[in-house]
Amino acid sequence: MEEQKHICTACIEQTGGCCTDIEISMYKEEAAPFLKLKEEGKLPEGHTVTQHKNDEDIWEYHSNEEACVFLDPVTKGCNNYEKRPVICRTYPVQWTKVKVKKKWLGIKKKKKKKKMQFFLDTYCPLSHRVPLNDFHRWMDDLPDPSYVKKIGELDFEYKDRQYINLTVIQNNASPPEIARDLRLRV
Repeated sequence: MEEQKHICTACIEQTGGCCTDIEISMYKEEAAPFLKLKEEGKLPEGHTVTQHKNDEDIWEYHSNEEACVFLDPVTKGCNNYEKRPVICRTYPVQWTKVKVKKKWLGIKKKKKKKKMQFFLDTYCPLSHRVPLNDFHRWMDDLPDPSYVKKIGELDFEYKDRQYINLTVIQNNASPPEIARDLRLRV
């Protein structure tokens, strides 16, 4: 865990990492610290906290090319760490619903079904240093795993080569299947 913290701190110091220029969705309770800053007029200029246009329980925060309002400029740590949103707890794991071949799910029929899938963002240095099974445990250890379903699909280009489909790997797909179906290099 200490090594992970060091990797994150170094990344944030060098590039701003995942705490800069962020656009996140969060459940209503998670948004409370952000909303409090907004109500008190302490949200930096250009930062926005808005209610999702299609779901009143989901809120969105944008830092607009700046560091997150909770990123400590000196320590590079999170001043909201204990109450940070699910997406901050799980990054570099992201999720969305995609059509999958049922054979990946252990079903013999070859029809496609839309199912929640988890992806690993390989731009994050942790993705190269942490065993893949640890990322699955992060998802299992969330304070409220139902938040992933409540927040719904995240908007990212999962077919981009920077993402590894953790769900397929966990379901024991063979390396050639992963390479062919996800366009990854073997």
